[in-house]
Amino acid sequence: MTDIGKISFVYKGDYDELTTYEEKDCVTYKGSTFCALKAVTGIAPVHDNENWWQMSKGIEGNGETISPEEPTEQEDGSFWLLEY
Repeated sequence: MTDIGKISFVYKGDYDELTTYEEKDCVTYKGSTFCALKAVTGIAPVHDNENWWQMSKGIEGNGETISPEEPTEQEDGSFWLLEY
């Protein structure tokens, strides 16, 4: 039988710089989810299309909580819903 390798994403939790991630391993880093494009150790996730692919973008906040009550327009035209 031929080994076709990993065929689905595997979530590994929060990024740890000491862990070796294999292709298709996914991690959470600064609120976003990234998937390894190849074996990676000690390279923090960024959307570089060489080591990591950003699967979803989160909000890197300053302790504020998300609430549907107060939309706040950002510089890029997007809105954050913040509760103070």
